[in-house]
Amino acid sequence: MKKLLISMTLIGTMLLLGTAAIAQVVAEKPIAPRTIVQKPPRPSNDHVWIDGEWTWNDKTSTYEWERGGWTKAEAGKTYKPGYWRKVEDGWEYVPGRWV
Repeated sequence: MKKLLISMTLIGTMLLLGTAAIAQVVAEKPIAPRTIVQKPPRPSNDHVWIDGEWTWNDKTSTYEWERGGWTKAEAGKTYKPGYWRKVEDGWEYVPGRWV
């Protein structure tokens, strides 16, 4: 029973990770909203401001803009912002990440 539970957990995790890694391609890249962001006070010296970025909404099959915010920096890394990449069928968004 324990082996079955572990196997099911591993399969579920692989399925979730596999679907999250699939890039969503759109014909035209959306335009980010033009808004003036007033940054709230920095929570601590360990935090960095990450600008807004696009996230995929499975229900609407569209990219949606998520506002930026303060996030705790990963030690020894810098944040590389997300960007749009031209692909054969249109555009795909490459999310920001720590490198």
